[in-house]
Amino acid sequence: GEYGGVEFATAPALVLTLTITLLIGALVQFVAFRPLRNAAPLAKLVSSLGVLLVALFGLSVAALAVYVTRFPGGSSNP
Repeated sequence: GEYGGVEFATAPALVLTLTITLLIGALVQFVAFRPLRNAAPLAKLVSSLGVLLVALFGLSVAALAVYVTRFPGGSSNP
């Protein structure tokens, strides 16, 4: 498939996707969950919901960016 103007074969695309997912998972583990190892269960729940909301917002922005067309003059058509 093509992404960002670069053509990828299936195997390199799979390796790249798994690597990026691993890095994001490790970042979330060290930033959001590891500091709360000994915290109350409610704090862990709030942290996981915060991570979920950030991930959903990122996905919605990425999905909507595909459908937004810019016209001369700065207006957009979703």
